[in-house]
Amino acid sequence: MSQFRLAVTAAGKEALAASAAGGALRFVRMELGDGAYSGDPAGVEEMISPKMQLDIVKTAREGNRVSVHASLPYSSIEEPFFWRELGIVAEDASGNEVLAVYGNAGDKADYLSAQDGVAEEREIVLRILVEENAVVTELSGVLFATVSQLEAHAGSAGHVCALSHQKSGTVHQLTGLAGVSGTVPAVFTAAASYASGDTVTVDGESYTIQLSNGETAEENLFVAGAAVPIVLDTAGKKVNFKPAGGVKLPAETLAIVKIFTANDTFTVPQTGNYRITVIGPGGKGGYAQSANKSGFGGGAGGAAQIIQKLSRGESFPVTVNESNSSFGSLVSATAGKSGGKWDEAPGTGGTGSGGTSYQGGSGKSKSSEIQTQGTDGGCYTSEQAAVMAALSETGGKGGDQEDGKIPCTVSKAGFAPFGCGGGGGGYQY
Repeated sequence: MSQFRLAVTAAGKEALAASAAGGALRFVRMELGDGAYSGDPAGVEEMISPKMQLDIVKTAREGNRVSVHASLPYSSIEEPFFWRELGIVAEDASGNEVLAVYGNAGDKADYLSAQDGVAEEREIVLRILVEENAVVTELSGVLFATVSQLEAHAGSAGHVCALSHQKSGTVHQLTGLAGVSGTVPAVFTAAASYASGDTVTVDGESYTIQLSNGETAEENLFVAGAAVPIVLDTAGKKVNFKPAGGVKLPAETLAIVKIFTANDTFTVPQTGNYRITVIGPGGKGGYAQSANKSGFGGGAGGAAQIIQKLSRGESFPVTVNESNSSFGSLVSATAGKSGGKWDEAPGTGGTGSGGTSYQGGSGKSKSSEIQTQGTDGGCYTSEQAAVMAALSETGGKGGDQEDGKIPCTVSKAGFAPFGCGGGGGGYQY
């Protein structure tokens, strides 16, 4: 599940303080977003990149404690996104809407899509301690016990144990099991972040860290301030964590994480299988030199695609320039050649390397030596486009008493016509 750094905002503190003094306060909605933010959540005034709004289905108040409930139906998710932001919008006594609570999970975000999980919806519960301006959250794809249930069932068999946490050196010390044995669900608020190689003790005994997906615990398995759910195996002396970042990318999901059109670096946001496609630049169209002697179209760039498991935090250099495109050492593609002038030749296609790779189509030839219209630029075959959805089957149009055209027909999947060759110039152009 997403691990949020949460805080009551400055505007939220004013509204809650007024409510504690008898003023009116109404919680309007919850908002989910995918914006990245690493600063103090208390200083945020509005969601950075809102994606969904959820109705408040229940609010309850017991003394200085307010709980706010919302339900997230998976069927309502129109487009998949990384759930990094969580906010509660409230209406104060003057009728003004304010962002009262804000949290950001950073790289500990869940990936939400309409096909997530086996449950049809997720219950989201936030509890606010009004006097202390502190926030505790419980977020799950199945129904976890609420805080009030934890309090009511403390000490009973099978209850969720609330543990205390502190870190000494590289050792995370959990206390408060109080003799409960067996397979015990528990939760703690992290006093410090986890680093790769850290160890865990429970009530002074050493426990082995175990992830539910079998992978090794990663850097920042949990972060300071997060509410962390675990399952303790007191017999086997194991503490079971859900993998950091929550739901992994489903293998069948085509989620566009990033499109690069210039040199950059890609840092993996979530562990999972990624479909990586590189397309070399298309060649330019050639120019016409005199009457009835037009230019040739440029060749399409090479293309390559690979499906590769990448681990969160890995970084890969991305190259996108006039001669080639590449993603680390995994896949690369060279540019198509530019088309020649009227007495030369069409541009040839570039080549791909790594994974499934293709050579781009060459610019079109002329039907005769004397031709007023430039030839079309190279593109990709329907068979190639069926494998790589980003490839377009239409190159640049050759000019006719005008300049040749750059490609303008998008691919079947709606991508820009990356890599296609430009059309050759026409008569007198």
